[in-house]
Amino acid sequence: MSNPRDLYREVSVKMEKSIATLMQEFQTLGFERASSGLLENLSVDVYGQKMPLKNIANISVIGSKDLSVNVWDRNNVSLIDKAIRTSKLDLNPRIEGNKLLITLPTLTTDRKKEFIKMAKAKTENAKVAIRGHRRAANDTLKKLNKDGELNDDELKKELKTFQNLTDEKIAKLEDLLKNKEKSLLDF
Repeated sequence: MSNPRDLYREVSVKMEKSIATLMQEFQTLGFERASSGLLENLSVDVYGQKMPLKNIANISVIGSKDLSVNVWDRNNVSLIDKAIRTSKLDLNPRIEGNKLLITLPTLTTDRKKEFIKMAKAKTENAKVAIRGHRRAANDTLKKLNKDGELNDDELKKELKTFQNLTDEKIAKLEDLLKNKEKSLLDF
């Protein structure tokens, strides 16, 4: 890649994907109300491989605290039940035929603190990913400088640009974490 602008766009997209992943992970932490997103990407061992729940069942919201999981293949009901029970979601489904009914538990103060701790860890992982993208970009820029495609002043300017981008994305992560903590504590 010989164009810093293309590199900037590529890195920015990767950083946004890290942010989107964190937002998706936050959906499974401290659910204020029922949402299909809570279970969609839950990994289930079926057919000899791990699959997201959304690929083997319909997930519906029934009221503010209840979910229904309509399993397409009746043979997978117990596997899905096991996956939900062993997840960190603290859910206990009831099986009714090829359907699992789930009522979300009321969050205790201890459980809220546990979710906040998990949110902080997930946010830190996202920060590490974003910094990794910056580091890779910096390495590419330094190689361009070494190869004579960027002079020292351009290198310095581009390194600062990527640092600013990183700072902006890290601030976005911090805002997401702050909002998640607030929503958990207020719930």
